[in-house]
Amino acid sequence: MSRKLDRSTPPPAQPIVYTALPPYTRQQLDNGLDVYMIRYGTQEVVECQMVYRAGHAYESHPGLADFAGKMLLEGTARKTSLQIARLLDDYGSHLNVESGYELTTITLSTLEHHLPLTLNLLKEVLTEATVPDAEFENARARSLQRLEVEHTKTQFHARKHFAQRVFGHQHPYAYTPTAEALQHLTAEACRSYLAGPLHPSRAFLIVSGLFDEADTLKLLNDKLGSLPALPPQEASSLAVRTAIQPAAPGLYHHAMAEGVQSSLRIGHLAVPRNHPDYNLLRLLNTLLGGYFGSRLMKNIREDKGYTYGIHSSWVGMKHAGYFVIGTDVGNEFVADTLREVQQELERLRQELISEQELEVAKNYLLGRIISQQETPFEVADTLKLLLHHGLAPDEPAQGFRQIQEATSAQLLALAQQHLQPQQLQCVVAGKVQVATT
Repeated sequence: MSRKLDRSTPPPAQPIVYTALPPYTRQQLDNGLDVYMIRYGTQEVVECQMVYRAGHAYESHPGLADFAGKMLLEGTARKTSLQIARLLDDYGSHLNVESGYELTTITLSTLEHHLPLTLNLLKEVLTEATVPDAEFENARARSLQRLEVEHTKTQFHARKHFAQRVFGHQHPYAYTPTAEALQHLTAEACRSYLAGPLHPSRAFLIVSGLFDEADTLKLLNDKLGSLPALPPQEASSLAVRTAIQPAAPGLYHHAMAEGVQSSLRIGHLAVPRNHPDYNLLRLLNTLLGGYFGSRLMKNIREDKGYTYGIHSSWVGMKHAGYFVIGTDVGNEFVADTLREVQQELERLRQELISEQELEVAKNYLLGRIISQQETPFEVADTLKLLLHHGLAPDEPAQGFRQIQEATSAQLLALAQQHLQPQQLQCVVAGKVQVATT
């Protein structure tokens, strides 16, 4: 006889328990390429991430890292872009290239039994990409069209001017694509970038999923271990060599002729990812604007009705970081929103957080941390972050414990140390005219 469920009462909450990252091994191919292997999961899928320290911080021309990465899939000496795409479809596989400020990642996702064939294709793309002139011009034309559309959006200009004011116009962390930079890119520059910074011997490889480790390592060695090894890339980067030159704090308005809404970005420089306070700052940020129940959402969306959504982020990169609040509001609410944001920052710096509010924010953040380490591919992303930032393997567990044990007094002290209202860069992009300082 089945027991009738009482659906009128929610089940009791259970404590959130940290699940340690699954173990991984570090191997080396014959040419010295480091391979990190995470055997994890229940489905016979494998993901290979070639990770290069080659993003905007390393490029010699604005936009080169991003554009050269895109050109990898546009044709090799033996295959056109269409043939590459059809082969991937035939195998149910996916090949993706992502370029950020500091890393470029080339990711192959495939079924385990298709790995030998798709690794052949990955090797061909990595070593024989030709950057055909016609494909290069088509890709540039598409990029210019997308950029033209972006220029009509207030969010684009708010992001651009905020980054430039926080880091300085020439700093790699302030990179924003421009039509002028795209016009000056050449196919030859892309070929040189693929043969230099994106040469396979300058990556490290993370393999995750369900696979036989010995067989997969032998396969990788057969396909990639025989490639010649280039000398290590210069350790420093433009992010190191280019000094951060923030603008004077204050309010900046980028005027746009049309639109009923304005985009706001408010924030300042912050600590890098490897700072010991970073995990507790994530908790502080969660309270402020990191989830739907945050103070900014309750005040500016629910109570005042100025916006559909508002968020804050604490972004930690290798050499620096930034704190930012972002939202779109009706033009008539710009001044009121800026005032409310400043009041919420002062509140965090002046008042102890209640135990109930702190508990809810902790549970939300701890739950997100757990949910972001469920699949083998998510675990691979966590390992990539640890390797890139030089963090210890137990750093996620330490961060989890820091957040669990955080007190209101700790967060008040952190807010007073790291939230600096007098350093705020406030950028408004839109039709409304506000006074600038």
